Amino acid sequence: MKENALILDLDPELTKDVYSFDKIIGGSPRMAEILHIAQKVKDYKTTILITGEPGTGKGFLAKTIHANSNRSSKPFLYLNCNSLTEKEMCCAIAGCVIRDDDGLKPQKGLLLDAEGGTFFLDEICQMPLSLQLKLLKIIQDEKFTPIGSHTPTPFNVRFIFANSKDVSTEVRAGKFLEELFYKINVVSVAMPPLRQRVEDIPALANMFLAKHNTRLGTKIKAIHPDAMAILQQYDWPGNIMELESTIERAITLTEGDTLLPDVFADLKPKGIQDIPLETFDDRDLSIKKRSKVLEKELIQRALVKTNGNKTQAAHILEISLPALLYKMKDYGLFTPSYSKDTPKEN
Repeated sequence: MKENALILDLDPELTKDVYSFDKIIGGSPRMAEILHIAQKVKDYKTTILITGEPGTGKGFLAKTIHANSNRSSKPFLYLNCNSLTEKEMCCAIAGCVIRDDDGLKPQKGLLLDAEGGTFFLDEICQMPLSLQLKLLKIIQDEKFTPIGSHTPTPFNVRFIFANSKDVSTEVRAGKFLEELFYKINVVSVAMPPLRQRVEDIPALANMFLAKHNTRLGTKIKAIHPDAMAILQQYDWPGNIMELESTIERAITLTEGDTLLPDVFADLKPKGIQDIPLETFDDRDLSIKKRSKVLEKELIQRALVKTNGNKTQAAHILEISLPALLYKMKDYGLFTPSYSKDTPKEN
């Protein structure tokens, strides 16, 4: 079996201190809804499917659900379905009672090890289709049969599944069993990428600042407002995981007690990154004209990103709503594509 393919974690004595719903930043509407759902279903023995890009916090949410549930005193076991061969995975889940030619050793299997607790299967779409069929039967019957045995064994485990891609899309592509999808998709949670919860970035950044100050023994007091603006304009392809690494790196490179903009100089707004200099004609290098081209592009992208919501677009662009409306008129952007009504200001 591959090293580190299986992780048995969550010491019951530490769980509620480390994994609590209060530790999950949920200022954005989507995150607030996710936390509401998670807290509502935490004590039920029902399957949960968590989807989202890498680094969005799927594993942390799964651990938090377990740590605050009535199963918190029992094991939380993790299996990455992308780490094992089909036979290794089958043995890891159901166990095996005999040695075989592939070198598998007798073992109980995670379903028995997780008895009374939670079994978290990550990247579930990487599980081979033949094994998906077996997993479907295991979940339906609440019994499993170890390799080399003929005796079904009952078990009591709550399943949480996760995947970085939309599982329904994988079903349509023939890569995931439709019946299993319906079985595991009882409670579905889609973790938003960090670029869609910009309002949570200051709280997340300050949380990571405090965390790594403690871990590294540093005394950084704050993040400069201009530096925070850079963090909010960046696209974060690595999501929360990348943000945390960025804050840690900034701490180690900072001499004073404030994280300044220069320490984040490599974080370029996506709109700027996507406009190559080759598109500019060398015969016209007017900064004034080219700035307007870039400004129009960024406004268009912000409007697309917010589905035409001008208030939200102004927030992303860090300009006032009247300024945005003026610029849209100046650039001729009042088109049906951006016709969504602006919410009334309170």
